[in-house]
Amino acid sequence: MVSKKLKYLDAMSGGSVLRYRRRWPNDICEIVPGGGFYRVHMKNKEIGSALMLAEYAQISANFDKIVGVTRKLNADLSSRSPIQRYREAALSVGEMIEGATGFDDDEQALRLLILEGLAGRKDVDEEVRDLLRDPEAKEPEPTVADGVALYRKMKVKEDRQKQNRLDRISAHLEKVWGPLDKLPLKDLRRHHGRDLLEHYIDLRKADGAPLTPETIKREIGSAQTIIRFSIVEHDLAGQVASPLDSLELPKDTVRSVDKRAPMSDEDFEKVSSKLREMNQSPELWPIWELMSLGAHAKELLYLRRCDLDIGLGALHMTRPL
Repeated sequence: MVSKKLKYLDAMSGGSVLRYRRRWPNDICEIVPGGGFYRVHMKNKEIGSALMLAEYAQISANFDKIVGVTRKLNADLSSRSPIQRYREAALSVGEMIEGATGFDDDEQALRLLILEGLAGRKDVDEEVRDLLRDPEAKEPEPTVADGVALYRKMKVKEDRQKQNRLDRISAHLEKVWGPLDKLPLKDLRRHHGRDLLEHYIDLRKADGAPLTPETIKREIGSAQTIIRFSIVEHDLAGQVASPLDSLELPKDTVRSVDKRAPMSDEDFEKVSSKLREMNQSPELWPIWELMSLGAHAKELLYLRRCDLDIGLGALHMTRPL
């Protein structure tokens, strides 16, 4: 018989009670209640029984679920912009004060009492404490992080591809400009644009090759869209200029015709063999051969009978507008 010792179980009350006791991971230990441990008393006490093993598996799965949800929530909370944190804190403080009774004539005393009750709580934002101390505290100036957060909410939403692109762009901005939640939009200067451009020019791909001018233009253009949007939506148009406007971007030295270099014989044969295995219709072969020579799908779509000269054995292709 093969036996397996179950981890995280300890005996209590002289062995009559079994308890599942497991330490929370360090990254969430301080924000999960329970004194650093996840504790559940086992209903089934017969070690090794099918019922106990099923209960053990369920408790372990619940532990993993709590860890996953808490980590995601913590990541979402830590990525909030300064304005988001301020507004959420203002709502929390308002609810705390509205829910209290008996302090109608002395709101400041109530604020201090609530503040005292929050002492030692690691799950409470510092902005909440600041607003309890000073109800006149003003909303912070919009930062680049606020702009990114608003762009994500209004333009990206649930589109995974757009989310990934925004995450990539904001990561590059932070690498060059520092913490985005510490950089007010009104403090953006021309050197921020030049620094970002130099960053992309110096960047290298996995194979050590530099980014193409086309890629640099695309990345700078995406960042430019985010910053312009941030400035407009935070009512800073006319007061702040985007540092990414009118940058002298690197010029593309590759002719467009060279970008569509014909496929190599080796690659052509690899794809052709796959198509043969799939028993593709023979009518598709002329199209495939043209595409392998660098023809675009839209060029093939707009082909007309008069474009084919059978006598000369020539085909005239025009790029559609």
